[in-house]
Amino acid sequence: MLIRMLPPREDLWAVAAATLAALATAALVVRPHSPAGYLLASAALLVNLYRHGRRGLGRCIATHPAIVAGLLAAYVSRRPDELPQLFGAGAVLLVMVIGEGMVAKVAAPLVDVANAPHWRRLATRGVRRAAIFRINVALMIVVGVCAAAGAPPVLAFTVVSCGAIAQAGLVLAALRATADPRGPKELSRELAHYAPEFLVHFSAPADMAYQVLMWLPHLERVGRPFAVVVREEQHLASVAAATRVPVLYCPSIRALDLVVTRDLRAVYYVNNGMKNLHMLRFTGLLHVQLLHGDSDKTASFNPVTNLYDRVYVAGQAGIDRYRANGVHIPAERFRVVGRPQLARIAVGPRREHPPSPPTVLYAPTWTGFYEDTNHCSLRVATRIITSLLGRGATVILRAHPSTSRNRRAAAQLAAAERLLARDRAATGRAHLWGDRSAREMSLADCVNASDALVADVSSVVTDYLYSGRPFAITDMAGAGAALSSTFPLSRIGYVIDAELTTLEHVLDAMLGPDPLAEQRLDARAYYLGDFPAKAYERVFLETVRGDLDAAGQAGAARTATVSRDAEWATS
Repeated sequence: MLIRMLPPREDLWAVAAATLAALATAALVVRPHSPAGYLLASAALLVNLYRHGRRGLGRCIATHPAIVAGLLAAYVSRRPDELPQLFGAGAVLLVMVIGEGMVAKVAAPLVDVANAPHWRRLATRGVRRAAIFRINVALMIVVGVCAAAGAPPVLAFTVVSCGAIAQAGLVLAALRATADPRGPKELSRELAHYAPEFLVHFSAPADMAYQVLMWLPHLERVGRPFAVVVREEQHLASVAAATRVPVLYCPSIRALDLVVTRDLRAVYYVNNGMKNLHMLRFTGLLHVQLLHGDSDKTASFNPVTNLYDRVYVAGQAGIDRYRANGVHIPAERFRVVGRPQLARIAVGPRREHPPSPPTVLYAPTWTGFYEDTNHCSLRVATRIITSLLGRGATVILRAHPSTSRNRRAAAQLAAAERLLARDRAATGRAHLWGDRSAREMSLADCVNASDALVADVSSVVTDYLYSGRPFAITDMAGAGAALSSTFPLSRIGYVIDAELTTLEHVLDAMLGPDPLAEQRLDARAYYLGDFPAKAYERVFLETVRGDLDAAGQAGAARTATVSRDAEWATS
């Protein structure tokens, strides 16, 4: 199985920085008196500053030791008689660069806070990784200038030593502040005063904030005080910008201990992230799994979901999916709540008399982390779009937010977008893609603007089912007849095989007589709940309120029992 860890943009920047660093080191060793090596080293540092200046160097840390080694080699060739000072400066700088991650972790803030300014002063008393990163870059620049100018090595050694002492002072101050119990106690008191009834716990890679963002507007409408806990620093700003409630960055288990207050009743989760276990250890709370979509993918019947006290599903299909795949969760743990995100989707044809030609939403999924969960159709995207354009269709291309994690998929998406751009220039048809369809428009907006859907195996298909309009599913894994058992939703959709031999026939049926229309209407209640359209979101809101009230009563009963036991024990 191939794990695709780096997004292509990050990967390309990392490759660029590493290449520049390698060339700089080679040039500095071979031609120490030439400015080429220093210019290449400067370019590598600038690339890393541009990409990592806010969060620290991260995965590209190998580039900086290479630059330091090259600068040291060039310096030695200029001042060969002063090796002790040179090696002293190089050793100190190398230790600082290589140890950046460990130092940043030790000195990080215990908790960081957004959307609650009066809490922030109590929480942020550490040193951010970006600050340590910038100090190290500044010291490398100083050493480079000294080497290029042939300055006495004692100057470089003095500057580097002062930088190391300053960094050590920052770290020690941060450790003292973190060890001071007054800050955490005051923060706990502030949280207790705010009295959140529930938390939303979120941990995910950098480009997956959409998983929690889709739920925040609906949780706000519950009308109960709550806070969001993010476990990675990169999510703090983006999540805080999407909500009015306090957002807390809690990197450690100790930080979680501070935010679990006495009045807290429940914790809501939007994925099965590994760090969820850190919060699940609080057994006195109600733990509710929302997930971030409903589909026939393995994520929608993950056995790990059995850890939670409640599992919210869109419809009966969500319950049956676990059982059909051998995941046994007691029936009383499930709550059928629909998909509140769909409340804004208009049901029925886009217009009373749909225009001809139609508007088709094409929504390819991403490649996933593993090859056996790769349902992405971007490798044939241009062929699908070309066929739609040949029918005069207007295309809305809405790619998965994580598409950029795979370089090849990102290139295939770019080719599809270029195809739409050329057709729009030639025909004037209002195709949509990129930020326009993925950021400025919600999924509901895209659904409401379309007459039909072409998508991969993903939650987009389930969401589109709510509209009642036709959809086609791509069978990129080549499952063939087995697709209907592995992905039951394909039974009420038009299936495009991996080689696109059925593409034209599917488009003829989907955009023409649509023989599956009645079957889709019958299946909608099974997959998405049999709730009135006008009260669709209300079911979710009332379920959350009911579970919170029940959890509060259970907590009060436990507290009363503990109090009685304590009274009996001391009598």
